[in-house]
Amino acid sequence: VGLAPRLNVGAGTASAAATTVWVIFFYSASCSMSRGVAPLFSLAARQFFAREENHGANVQFGAFLCGGWGAVGAERRATGFAAVFKDPVCAFLEPGFRETPRVVAVADAPGGSTFRMAFESVSADNLASRVVGFAKKARRLYDQSSLVRLIATPDDLDAALANVVEDPLSSSSSSEQAAAEDAGPTTTSKSAAVVLFAGVAGAALSDRALGESIRTHVPSV
Repeated sequence: VGLAPRLNVGAGTASAAATTVWVIFFYSASCSMSRGVAPLFSLAARQFFAREENHGANVQFGAFLCGGWGAVGAERRATGFAAVFKDPVCAFLEPGFRETPRVVAVADAPGGSTFRMAFESVSADNLASRVVGFAKKARRLYDQSSLVRLIATPDDLDAALANVVEDPLSSSSSSEQAAAEDAGPTTTSKSAAVVLFAGVAGAALSDRALGESIRTHVPSV
């Protein structure tokens, strides 16, 4: 994600951990509220990086002038404040964009999609601390979102579960388990999968068939 002069989103990345989550302050130069709370947003960024637990969190802060660029910028100068809400970047990153200032967390997501998360009401009351908490939450939710897969077809299900590793002890006999325990700790790990089924019209598999498909990958289910 870049900032100068527009956001470049949707390129996709190979790793969630390596992806920067940007917390963006959307503002309008003609908005008195934007001018009033901008210093508090800057303070939030300094507070975030002053905390040792946030070091290495791969979060950045930035500001973006809505309605300040290209054709929309020319229209704003000609027609006034209403043109701000036609800014394609601000409208894309916060669908329903109707006021300034706003705060949005954004990051490139795998597969060419975009992670977006909107902040609550931008009021001066304890804003810096609330933005710090928002940034931490956005980072956490982005990391978790990389685990989510859309399951719409049987092939999608097979692909999602292909890397699930069954714990060898879960399907072994009691004597085999006892022998393994006597041998000491093992480095074998067990993967867990949470599968979200998206209901689609004309789904090819019934609930029972989906369950049986899961069992072919994870016999202990």
